[in-house]
Amino acid sequence: MKICFCLPGSSFTKLNFHSWLKLQRFLDKGDWDYGVRIRYQADMYHVRNGLVLNGDASYLPHEGAEKPFVVENDSEKQYDLSFWVDSDVVYEPEDFERIYRSVLGHPEADMVTGFYMMNSEERSSVVGDFATEASDWKTQFHFQDKIKELAEEQKEYDLIPADFSGFGFVMIKTKVFDAMTYPWFESKLAKRANGERTFPTSDVYFFKKAKALGFKLFANIKTILGHEKSVVLK
Repeated sequence: MKICFCLPGSSFTKLNFHSWLKLQRFLDKGDWDYGVRIRYQADMYHVRNGLVLNGDASYLPHEGAEKPFVVENDSEKQYDLSFWVDSDVVYEPEDFERIYRSVLGHPEADMVTGFYMMNSEERSSVVGDFATEASDWKTQFHFQDKIKELAEEQKEYDLIPADFSGFGFVMIKTKVFDAMTYPWFESKLAKRANGERTFPTSDVYFFKKAKALGFKLFANIKTILGHEKSVVLK
């Protein structure tokens, strides 16, 4: 499987940089087929769409102009998987390999993510269920401590279904992007049940679009990552 590592950002935290160096040594020692894309723009939507295209995403490509995740120097081939890592996530090579094995070992898993704690909050980066009318407009967040307990208790399975996660540490099959139309990442005005208007983030937009097309996101409960802020949240 050919993997494209997508690293958005112009700077990286100290521990994130160490994590990447360890992962790259791990990849180079093994028989891994991979490429790396790094991109920075002020607009995150352009950054992420640009990583998919490996080019300037500030314009709308005409239909069929370019496929997602085309391999550099070989326009006839595509990467099989993309692995997205934010510039402040702290991880070990084993975390990457665990996510990779989950994707390969579970055909129903089109996307697999790990857990990291959000800034100054107990909740993790993973949402079990989006707020909908059926859930009385309540969003089910997964809390980091509960995930740790679940990981210790469960021996038979590693994955739980999810509606949404951040893009800090997630692997996605290229077929998900193939099924979508450009742009893959966008922010559109949405209306909440109480009448409030909001702009969902590019992460939310992507996963809602993927779910509408029938693709499934899972979270690996054994993959607990660090989130480097003024301290490392974990």
